Amino acid sequence: MNDTVESRTPDKVIAGSKVVFAMFGLGFLITGMLYLYWSLHTAPFLPLQQAIADTFDDSRPLVEGGQRKMNQNTPPTLRIVMKIEFNPFAEAEAQQVESIIDRLHDLAREHQPDFDTYDVFEVHLWQPVPEKEFVQRKFERSLR
Repeated sequence: MNDTVESRTPDKVIAGSKVVFAMFGLGFLITGMLYLYWSLHTAPFLPLQQAIADTFDDSRPLVEGGQRKMNQNTPPTLRIVMKIEFNPFAEAEAQQVESIIDRLHDLAREHQPDFDTYDVFEVHLWQPVPEKEFVQRKFERSLR
């Protein structure tokens, strides 16, 4: 028996370095698109976010606005998420929580040009707890 082994090379070979460069390029492209999307998504709220950061030290504010589910006709909501240094559920801090929400409302009215287009003003206050999950409480006010 005379078996000859044919060695065949595939018709199309792509070098490994080209695959690696393509993967890095795709990674950079996707990262850039995410950065652009997030920048455009938060850009209308940056003046208010900066005003909150200037007013409340180490608050790490995040401001978003719009409808949660447009297809279900949810009300337009202005949402502020902010870090605080005390438990938002504590009864002893209830007055301080109310004053923070009032101040945030005033800042939003002052720094958000389209404030009157929102129906709901939503505030999420959260406290980091070392070695545990953070404590968060949500407050809502109707603007209509």
